[in-house]
Amino acid sequence: MNADTFRYTYMADFNEDFIKFHDNIEVLKKDEKELVEFHINLNRHIKELNQLFEAFRFNLLNLQSSYKLSASDELIRNKEFGFEVHDMVAINALTISYISSGTTLITAIQVFLRKGFEGFPESFKVSERLKEEWIKQAHADNFHYRLLYELRNYSQHGYFPVSVNGSKYGFDLTQIMSTPYYTHNKRCKEEIESILAKYQEFSEYPRLSFTSVIIEYNLFVIRMYVDFLKEVRGAWRESAKRVKTLADQLKSNVFVTSDKENNLFVFSLDDGSSFNHIIELDDMIGMFNDRFIHARKIREYEESKSRIFYRRLRHHLIKRQAFYS
Repeated sequence: MNADTFRYTYMADFNEDFIKFHDNIEVLKKDEKELVEFHINLNRHIKELNQLFEAFRFNLLNLQSSYKLSASDELIRNKEFGFEVHDMVAINALTISYISSGTTLITAIQVFLRKGFEGFPESFKVSERLKEEWIKQAHADNFHYRLLYELRNYSQHGYFPVSVNGSKYGFDLTQIMSTPYYTHNKRCKEEIESILAKYQEFSEYPRLSFTSVIIEYNLFVIRMYVDFLKEVRGAWRESAKRVKTLADQLKSNVFVTSDKENNLFVFSLDDGSSFNHIIELDDMIGMFNDRFIHARKIREYEESKSRIFYRRLRHHLIKRQAFYS
């Protein structure tokens, strides 16, 4: 996982200078321990969420590098896999991994909002939006997220969510709803039945566009992650600032590496372990800002791509309508 900003270290891991330095470090007081423990836990949560975001991003790029996502929903391979695999199996395997990584990220944010601020110092000002109800309401209002969350559960019961019809691929609602031995979420079931009732007069087998649903799901997950970082960065800055202030007060606990590139805040939490805890003090706020800026750039890029896609989709539908008229 490698999600810690701090390091555990045994005495043997450092040189003689560090061993001499270690003999003079001060023991932290109770309130000081609570402060650094909170910062360590907050940083761990944020790093873990960043790893989940990068996994979500990887799964999208893996899907896009394997198949062309187009307005017509035609199934076109971008590459050969180097082994024999049917397209229906491949597109479902890639899609299930992608959907699962998105719901895992959103669920992890929910868990953080539920438990991450336990023991949060009362003097910290936490954004009012940083409540579990915020994210619950957000995805309750987003049909595409609810649909793919349902299809994630559907796939975990052994069913492929993506159907292939000739050269087209999409979410076949009739097939999904008629699958035996699976009980759909009540709200999602009612919404799908409503869509079926509306579109069955136009098509015997109505399906939802694969590319459109993937795009909307992608935008929702990215926007929620960026919004979360935006709301939590105040708490991160305050926590980092307090740890640096504490380190300034405890000069005997700050070890400067021989290359002068790192200032290490060294302490023990008396947790029964035989190692020290280390926080790298340099550019603590910058590390968070880099993640936030990176995620925001990805959001802007994906929003731009979605606008291009919908322009192409409108053009495709106009051409098809003209062909059949």
